[in-house]
Amino acid sequence: MALTRPAEIAVTSAGVNALMLATQLVAGASDRVAAVTPLWPNLVEIPKILGATVETVGCVDLRP
Repeated sequence: MALTRPAEIAVTSAGVNALMLATQLVAGASDRVAAVTPLWPNLVEIPKILGATVETVGCVDLRP
């Protein structure tokens, strides 16, 4: 099992900051992002702030 190096750890002051950093790693301007709803509204706004287009998709209940 590989250990995490200190250089691979990011500490943020709040959850929204962590979500912004994570989104910056995977999305940016002109990207399309799919968001399964319902969800926390900030999760849709973060990619928009970065210039991405957000498409919302309703959640399907697959329980029997």
